[in-house]
Amino acid sequence: MTPPNAAHPRPSDAFQRGIPPRHRSPRRRGHRRTKEEARRDIVEAAVDCILELGFYRASTNEIARRADVAWSSIQHHFGSREALWLAVVVELGRRFNAELEHATVEAATLEERLRLLYDVLAAHYGDPVYLAAMQVGINLDRDPATSPDVTAALAEEAAENGRLIHRLFAAALGPDAGVGSIRMAFHTMRGSALSLQLVTSATWFSSDPPASADLERQIEQLITAIAAGVRLDPGVRL
Repeated sequence: MTPPNAAHPRPSDAFQRGIPPRHRSPRRRGHRRTKEEARRDIVEAAVDCILELGFYRASTNEIARRADVAWSSIQHHFGSREALWLAVVVELGRRFNAELEHATVEAATLEERLRLLYDVLAAHYGDPVYLAAMQVGINLDRDPATSPDVTAALAEEAAENGRLIHRLFAAALGPDAGVGSIRMAFHTMRGSALSLQLVTSATWFSSDPPASADLERQIEQLITAIAAGVRLDPGVRL
């Protein structure tokens, strides 16, 4: 197969790295952060806390400490803990949407286009940061105290994400591809990315993560299987 775009590194390389260290730019002495910089640092600190401590232990005091701001600064920028968690989901979702907007999946063969799709999706769903966003989203969704406005904002973000994903799959499989084919390919790819993330980054799940070459073979086999499935759809562009 033709290698995927250089802008999207092989997922097998990313999975081998596991959970990467996350660093914010050090503050320069005398430098006053802009509102946007402060909000970004707080969101990044919140993600760090969730990844290292879990959602329920990610206190606003710890987030403030890691972001190097006062607790009152979180209240100033976000208004409430609920609004901070919403900002985490929305910000990470927007980053993924930006990747989807600029992704290209043009290639000569169906297998090559599917591989390009997989690399785009795996870069997001195979990143531990996605698990942090999922923890926040699930807790906001299940919490009866979550405001209707936050619920609506989550739904709006998910809808935009779904629209961009569908557009990318339509570009790869053709505009006449059936919804069932698109859903099958998407859920299989996302499930694979999440599964490989568990195998390679969760020490309790596997003490012997597979080698990069083995991961690459597994991904190639997955692409072959997906291609065989979507070829049954007469609307798919081969």
